[in-house]
Amino acid sequence: MKIVSMVAHPITLVGNSKIIEIQPSGLVLRAPASREIMGYQSINGVNIPLVRVVYSKPTIPPLEEDAIYVVSRITAETVRWYYPEVAERFFVPMDPVRGSDGKVIGATILANVRYLR
Repeated sequence: MKIVSMVAHPITLVGNSKIIEIQPSGLVLRAPASREIMGYQSINGVNIPLVRVVYSKPTIPPLEEDAIYVVSRITAETVRWYYPEVAERFFVPMDPVRGSDGKVIGATILANVRYLR
Protein backbone atom coordinates (compact mmCIF):
# COMPACT_ATOMS: atom_id res chain seq x y z
CA MET A 1 0.00 0.00 0.00
CA LYS A 2 1.28 3.45 -0.89
CA ILE A 3 1.13 6.38 1.56
CA VAL A 4 0.58 9.78 -0.06
CA SER A 5 1.14 12.91 2.01
CA MET A 6 -1.26 15.70 1.08
CA VAL A 7 0.20 18.25 3.49
CA ALA A 8 2.87 20.83 2.67
CA HIS A 9 5.55 19.48 5.02
CA PRO A 10 7.20 16.11 5.74
CA ILE A 11 5.39 13.72 8.08
CA THR A 12 7.63 12.00 10.62
CA LEU A 13 6.57 8.62 12.01
CA VAL A 14 8.35 6.85 14.87
CA GLY A 15 8.17 3.12 15.54
CA ASN A 16 10.34 0.08 16.28
CA SER A 17 13.25 2.40 17.18
CA LYS A 18 13.15 3.84 13.67
CA ILE A 19 12.19 7.24 12.27
CA ILE A 20 10.41 7.33 8.91
CA GLU A 21 9.83 10.54 6.97
CA ILE A 22 7.05 10.77 4.39
CA GLN A 23 7.73 13.59 1.97
CA PRO A 24 4.97 15.84 0.62
CA SER A 25 3.49 14.60 -2.66
CA GLY A 26 3.16 18.10 -4.07
CA LEU A 27 -0.64 17.87 -3.82
CA VAL A 28 -1.97 19.72 -0.77
CA LEU A 29 -5.57 19.05 0.25
CA ARG A 30 -7.12 21.67 2.51
CA ALA A 31 -10.61 22.32 3.82
CA PRO A 32 -11.70 25.77 2.59
CA ALA A 33 -12.77 27.96 5.50
CA SER A 34 -14.78 31.12 5.98
CA ARG A 35 -15.01 33.16 9.17
CA GLU A 36 -17.83 35.15 10.74
CA ILE A 37 -17.12 37.55 13.59
CA MET A 38 -19.43 36.72 16.49
CA GLY A 39 -18.15 39.47 18.77
CA TYR A 40 -15.10 40.53 20.72
CA GLN A 41 -13.69 39.70 24.12
CA SER A 42 -11.50 42.18 25.96
CA ILE A 43 -8.52 40.47 27.58
CA ASN A 44 -6.19 42.79 29.52
CA GLY A 45 -7.34 45.72 27.40
CA VAL A 46 -6.93 43.92 24.07
CA ASN A 47 -10.07 43.18 22.01
CA ILE A 48 -9.80 39.62 20.73
CA PRO A 49 -12.21 38.62 17.93
CA LEU A 50 -14.50 35.67 18.61
CA VAL A 51 -15.16 33.97 15.28
CA ARG A 52 -17.26 31.14 13.90
CA VAL A 53 -15.31 29.10 11.35
CA VAL A 54 -17.27 27.26 8.68
CA TYR A 55 -15.46 24.63 6.62
CA SER A 56 -16.70 23.84 3.14
CA LYS A 57 -16.27 20.99 0.69
CA PRO A 58 -12.67 20.33 -0.35
CA THR A 59 -11.91 19.36 -3.94
CA ILE A 60 -10.39 15.89 -3.93
CA PRO A 61 -8.11 15.00 -6.85
CA PRO A 62 -8.41 11.56 -8.47
CA LEU A 63 -7.30 8.95 -5.93
CA GLU A 64 -4.73 6.27 -6.67
CA GLU A 65 -6.02 2.70 -6.50
CA ASP A 66 -3.89 1.20 -3.70
CA ALA A 67 -3.07 4.32 -1.66
CA ILE A 68 -3.96 5.96 1.61
CA TYR A 69 -3.69 9.71 2.15
CA VAL A 70 -2.24 11.70 5.06
CA VAL A 71 -3.99 15.03 5.62
CA SER A 72 -4.62 17.50 8.45
CA ARG A 73 -7.22 16.66 11.07
CA ILE A 74 -9.72 19.28 9.89
CA THR A 75 -9.31 18.13 6.29
CA ALA A 76 -9.94 14.51 7.33
CA GLU A 77 -13.10 15.63 9.14
CA THR A 78 -14.42 17.52 6.12
CA VAL A 79 -13.61 14.60 3.82
CA ARG A 80 -15.62 12.31 6.14
CA TRP A 81 -18.54 14.77 6.04
CA TYR A 82 -18.59 15.50 2.30
CA TYR A 83 -17.10 12.27 0.85
CA PRO A 84 -18.03 9.39 3.18
CA GLU A 85 -17.50 6.89 0.37
CA VAL A 86 -13.71 7.53 0.35
CA ALA A 87 -13.17 8.71 3.96
CA GLU A 88 -11.64 5.37 4.99
CA ARG A 89 -8.60 6.25 2.85
CA PHE A 90 -7.73 9.48 4.70
CA PHE A 91 -5.54 9.45 7.82
CA VAL A 92 -4.00 11.92 10.28
CA PRO A 93 -0.79 11.61 12.32
CA MET A 94 -1.64 10.88 15.95
CA ASP A 95 0.04 10.07 19.29
CA PRO A 96 2.91 12.54 19.24
CA VAL A 97 6.48 11.75 20.22
CA ARG A 98 8.36 14.56 21.94
CA GLY A 99 12.07 15.27 21.93
CA SER A 100 14.09 16.11 25.05
CA ASP A 101 13.10 19.79 24.64
CA GLY A 102 9.38 18.91 24.72
CA LYS A 103 8.75 19.71 21.06
CA VAL A 104 6.86 17.24 18.89
CA ILE A 105 9.27 15.34 16.62
CA GLY A 106 6.83 12.84 15.11
CA ALA A 107 3.82 10.60 15.59
CA THR A 108 3.48 6.89 16.30
CA ILE A 109 0.30 6.12 14.35
CA LEU A 110 -1.83 7.19 11.41
CA ALA A 111 -5.48 7.43 12.46
CA ASN A 112 -8.69 7.42 10.46
CA VAL A 113 -11.16 9.99 11.85
CA ARG A 114 -14.61 8.77 12.90
CA TYR A 115 -17.46 10.13 14.95
CA LEU A 116 -19.67 8.57 17.58
CA ARG A 117 -23.25 8.22 16.40
